[in-house]
Parts: sequence; structure tokens; C-alpha cells
Amino acid sequence: TKQNMFLQTTEGEPYRNALQYAVYGFMAAKVIQTQKPGVSVTSCLALSQAALHLARTNSAMSKTWLHQYCFIPRRIVNNREWYRFLTAPLMHTNEFHLLLNVISLLNVGSVLERQYGKARFLFLTFVTAVASGMMDVALSYGLDTILQQPKYFNQVSVGFSGIISALAVLTTQHTKVYGMIVPSDPTYYIKYEK
Repeated sequence: TKQNMFLQTTEGEPYRNALQYAVYGFMAAKVIQTQKPGVSVTSCLALSQAALHLARTNSAMSKTWLHQYCFIPRRIVNNREWYRFLTAPLMHTNEFHLLLNVISLLNVGSVLERQYGKARFLFLTFVTAVASGMMDVALSYGLDTILQQPKYFNQVSVGFSGIISALAVLTTQHTKVYGMIVPSDPTYYIKYEK
């Protein structure tokens, strides 16, 4: 069985299939645990990521899917493949990557969805997906230009981590002091010394 960072086949690996289903079972239990009455945007996002991963890993077109939908700055800029801003976050390299992203999404997303409502939360998720992707494109283009190394502009990435990080910032409590937004959590200012 061939394995690389972006494609790990399951042929001839029964333990891997068992791990896949254990991960999906755990994620389903977590989704059910966080589910309130009504349809949750957070749960739909989590389940769609799991469903896409399951379909991709059990598909003969697995490698094609990942290459066609992953985040590659050069292809976004040169070929105007804007859809990659929204498809790459839904793809994951393996079950562990998926599990960490889904658990983080369920924790952060459930808080924000209650705080802002379903429509605003979905809009925030869309905006952070595009914004984190644009930042990635800008940084990779800048590094490629400055360092004259095309590896930065040709990098491949997948996953929901950029969106989760941006959304996590919104869960932090802030206050305004003389017009400046600062964290209001007192533990933020405590420095721990060894």
C-alpha cells in the first residue's frame, strides 16, 4: 500500500478501516451530544466534512479529488480557481486531522452559533474561509517573490484549521479601553514563571 501525506489508502489494512469507523462513530456521538433542538449549522459542517472524507478515502478517485479541490495558491491566482477557498477546508489528510478539526469546530462553533445565530454564524464561517485563504495566498505570493522560491506559491493545504483559528478569536471576551479592544480575561495578563 502506498502512503504519502495526502493519500493514505485503506486497501489491505483492516485496522485502518476499524479506526476510520471508530473516528466517525466518535464524531457522530459528539455531534449528537452538542445538538440542540433544530438543525445546527455547526453539526452540518462537521458531518459534511466527515462524509466528504469518508467518500474521498473510499473512492477510486481519491487522489483526483484531493488534487482537484485542495488549496494551491498558484492555481487560485493563475487559473482563477476561486472555489478552492471553500472546498479545501472541507478536505482532510487523514482521520486524525479530521477528528481534531471536527472536535474543535464543535466546541468553537456551538458557542458562536448560540451567540450570533445560525445565519450569522454561517456567514462568519464563509468570511473566515475566504479571509484565511486570501491571507495564505498573499503570504505565499510574498514569500515566493521575496525569496525567489516557488515552493511557497505551490504549497498544498487542506483542512478547517484556519477557519477554526479565526472563529476561536471571536469566542474570546474583549473590552474597549480608550477605544482599543483588549482581552478582558485577567488570566491573559498573568505571566507564569518557572
